Amino acid sequence: MAWNRILHDPDSVRAYEDALASATLAELPIDKFLAHYTMAYSMMFMPDYGEKSQMLQHLTEAKRWFDEIPGKDEAVWRYFLESEGLKAVLAGDPMFQPLLAETKPPQG
Repeated sequence: MAWNRILHDPDSVRAYEDALASATLAELPIDKFLAHYTMAYSMMFMPDYGEKSQMLQHLTEAKRWFDEIPGKDEAVWRYFLESEGLKAVLAGDPMFQPLLAETKPPQG
């Protein structure tokens, strides 16, 4: 997904549909993670495509698969959630706060 995408971009819809198909075919946790993350990210550019709860569901599923990746690093998960566009959407809605709270780096 490119930074300069506009709302209702047909490429965003295509990315979502491709990721949906990939999620059903994928076997490796990293592939399932990337498919669900891509679906959630694509939804930022398709306001009429689904509910915010669906975006949360995709991100929750992405996190579930991320946790299955051998050698995973929570800093990588935080990096994905803190991408400029996604971070603004997540931080602006209380629905996503529990997901963001889980990603805060340990203090100390």
